[in-house]
Amino acid sequence: MNGSAPHFELRELAVSYGAREVLRVPQLALERGSLAAIVGPSGAGKTTLLRVLGLALRPSAGELRLDGRAVPALRGRALRAQRAALGFVHQELALVPGTSVLHNVLCGRLGRSTALGALRTLLYPSRAERSRAHALLERLGIAELLYRDVEQLSGGERQRVAIARALAQEPEALLVDEPIASVDPARGRAVLELLLELARERGLTLVASLHHVELARELFPRVIGLRAGSLALDGPSELLDARAQRELFALAPGAGHA
Repeated sequence: MNGSAPHFELRELAVSYGAREVLRVPQLALERGSLAAIVGPSGAGKTTLLRVLGLALRPSAGELRLDGRAVPALRGRALRAQRAALGFVHQELALVPGTSVLHNVLCGRLGRSTALGALRTLLYPSRAERSRAHALLERLGIAELLYRDVEQLSGGERQRVAIARALAQEPEALLVDEPIASVDPARGRAVLELLLELARERGLTLVASLHHVELARELFPRVIGLRAGSLALDGPSELLDARAQRELFALAPGAGHA
């Protein structure tokens, strides 16, 4: 690993669906340990950018580099290993219904296991594995839910389980898509503050897409603004003043994917 290289670096990157380009980022670099919020109107390309960073979506053109190394057209085991270092919390959370909180948290370890090891972990978790899951949930304030069925949880509790699952990967980066879309403002602030605290504790790169611009501006040191699939703003959160917000969210013809 090149310690002086950015954790993530995008160069002339574009994503297209057929003839329609939905994201274009000429240049973007995120240093290891960066704490950044991606903001912009619906359809601006926020989720698309997160999926590119998380290796869930291949760019149509340009280059993504991790720690100074170009990410090739990875397949199979190599792609799985690279993804295991990137914790992703989806907006829809993607928990496994009808299973326990413990089961869902342990799913975060599967990317670092063989198929046989993954099966053993899910069916017969060791005392150490249960202890690690409990410690994560305790840090997130829901340790008492370890054996509860995820379908019995509130939206906020389910969200914290999804965060615990991502942290169980022991990732180097945490990519979070609209983490406060389904909670009230007070709980939303608490979730963001917790994510930032966890990232700082663990030295993680944290990138979160947000609709709540004021919380992004107040809590994150850096904002990345997208508009109609293009990079419109990147820098300290102070840049996102009232004028910049008006320009970013002004109605525009056409839009990319969220």
